[in-house]
Amino acid sequence: MSSSNLINKKLFPIQNNVLFSLLIIGLIGFSLRLYFFDFEIPVNNDALGFFFYAADTSFLGNLPPNYSPANNGWPAFLSIIFSFVQYEDTISYMNLQRLVSITISSITIIPLFYLCNRFFEKKYCIVAVSIFAFEPRLIQNSLLGISDPLYIFLLTLSLAFFLSSSKKLIYFSFIICGLSTLVRSEGLFLFLTLSIIFFIRFRKDKLIILKYIFIFIIFVLILFPMALYKIDATGTDNLIMRIITSTSNFSTDSVENKTNSSLSIMTGIENFPKYLGWDLIPIFIFFVPIGFFMIFKDRTYQSFLVISSLIIMSLPAFYAYSVPLLETRYFYFLYPLFCIVSLYPIKKIIDKFNNKNIILLLIIFILILSITFLIFKMDVSHQHDAYFIANYISKIATGVNEYSPESIYLETTDIPSKWIDFKNYFIEERFFNTSIRSTIDHNTILFSTYDFNSLEDFILTHKENGLSHLVIDNNDNRSEFLYDIFIYEEKYPYLIKQFDSRDENIMYNVKIFKIDYDKFELSYQEIK
Repeated sequence: MSSSNLINKKLFPIQNNVLFSLLIIGLIGFSLRLYFFDFEIPVNNDALGFFFYAADTSFLGNLPPNYSPANNGWPAFLSIIFSFVQYEDTISYMNLQRLVSITISSITIIPLFYLCNRFFEKKYCIVAVSIFAFEPRLIQNSLLGISDPLYIFLLTLSLAFFLSSSKKLIYFSFIICGLSTLVRSEGLFLFLTLSIIFFIRFRKDKLIILKYIFIFIIFVLILFPMALYKIDATGTDNLIMRIITSTSNFSTDSVENKTNSSLSIMTGIENFPKYLGWDLIPIFIFFVPIGFFMIFKDRTYQSFLVISSLIIMSLPAFYAYSVPLLETRYFYFLYPLFCIVSLYPIKKIIDKFNNKNIILLLIIFILILSITFLIFKMDVSHQHDAYFIANYISKIATGVNEYSPESIYLETTDIPSKWIDFKNYFIEERFFNTSIRSTIDHNTILFSTYDFNSLEDFILTHKENGLSHLVIDNNDNRSEFLYDIFIYEEKYPYLIKQFDSRDENIMYNVKIFKIDYDKFELSYQEIK
């Protein structure tokens, strides 16, 4: 038997096993995402803004000339996909947006495997990609239809290329980094990390300065056309100026309320470790803390890349938690690096038992942990209930109190259900000075109760603005006077109950009251 045949005979089974394992893990990860996918609920919040922009771009055949989100790489990519399909219903395009998101999230295990393989043998890498594929927070995030999965994919691919032995792929990693920056401005911090490691890795190269200048020019050329477009459309590049403006607003004082324009360093210091800890739950909490200490013993440029990436790329998260934007997702882009860090203690476990079945047991443990967390955290029925309530409110009320997060579905009730009607609305009602989203007619206006201490003041302030109903649920985080209505509704004779979820067998406990202004004025006079 020739040496080449011998090599093929020995290697191909290994390769096939790896590919088969990646395929199975990817399919399970994708299936988990599909299982929790609700095809009847429209996108909302940031995802809805991306949807509007993607739809508008596909209608126009070019980027909208007068507005742009801060990060428009993801909706611009979506618009291309929208252009290749023809659905009758608007929600089908929303579902496509989320299907693309979960697909990208699922296939991220491919570049992640090769990234981990720069540090560990393939058998260990299989466990790492399992952690990523089954990570419940990433599964939840991929269902939203926002930019995070694409950014994480490009970030992981860029790091994998950078650690390649091929110089062409190293240059290509900066190209991918540029594309990631178009998706999310945090890509600038990835570029900073790669630049630092580039000088460390190739410090003995006499042409290192010239090579880096070439890399820098390529990176700038990728960003430049989009920057020019944004300046023309919005007056700012929404990248460099955004960072400069953000850092200039930092303060050492505590933020007293969410409307404070300054960023509190103290608030960031308080929130950063808290949300990092929550993000490690449920899977990473077992491996990352130990692995983080172990990686310091690995004195290679690869390990230094991970450490420096974790530090530098955490800065945007620190900014977010200083605002404060209190969401766990600002650490999600670090998850590929967490997978690498986790492999250090995982390798110890596998080597200690010296049994190939331990890998399978670890994967099963991760999968069960993930499913348990998802079942506990994801309440699909509540989303259905909230959307049903929103549709009901939009038909009877001109204005209601803010009842976030459930009230996010109110905006989607005003969107035409037929795609042709939605398209015609864009064409006929186009507003050239701002986004179509901000000018779309809403059946029901939301009024914040944040600055009000009494129900009477709230009603009097918004009476002429269209306030017609109150939406009251049992969320004790609402304003005190709203929660009081839920408990003691009989105290308010001017509130006429029109809906009670208990009468409709709906799990979301909510009541809707119509304000009788004649009775209210009589009651208010008595109080005075």
